[in-house]
Amino acid sequence: MSNTANPSLLASLRLSKAMMLARRGKWREAEVAITNGNTEFTDAYTLEAVAALVTSEGDYVRALKLWEQLQRLDPDNTEARRMVPAIELWLTRPGWAPYFPYIVGTLAAAVLAIFLYITLSGPAYVPIHHPAAVSSANPVENGGALNASSAANSPKAEPVAAPTPIPIVSFPTAATPAKKHTTH
Repeated sequence: MSNTANPSLLASLRLSKAMMLARRGKWREAEVAITNGNTEFTDAYTLEAVAALVTSEGDYVRALKLWEQLQRLDPDNTEARRMVPAIELWLTRPGWAPYFPYIVGTLAAAVLAIFLYITLSGPAYVPIHHPAAVSSANPVENGGALNASSAANSPKAEPVAAPTPIPIVSFPTAATPAKKHTTH
């Protein structure tokens, strides 16, 4: 390109090349593409782009210096006024703060596991024999099969032996010959 090219067009081309490199994780190459190798920033546009890139990279100490430099260069820059206190707050947090969600999640999972262990590993279910439930669930009384409501409502009972048969009593009738009584 010639030196007579539009400066804003060149800056836009450098920024789009830098964005492509940053998406690939090539942070230093992206920074070089924006700055064109310069370390002194005279315009707020380039300085803001580099500060945003360094912030995205995660180098918060360096990013804070760049945002403060941008705030001195352009005191009305809203992004610099927003980023300086945000990064300062981020840098003053305790070292364990990024792991706080993981700590809370682990504790919640542990409490849930203990609760489920206690709940599900209690004493085994021991059926209580209720005479009414046993007689209604008796297959002999129900024609050889359990009905759905008695099976669902009755506790799980052990199999019940068939009841002893009722003795059959027969009475003499006219068709039955009468016994002869003998006197002695």
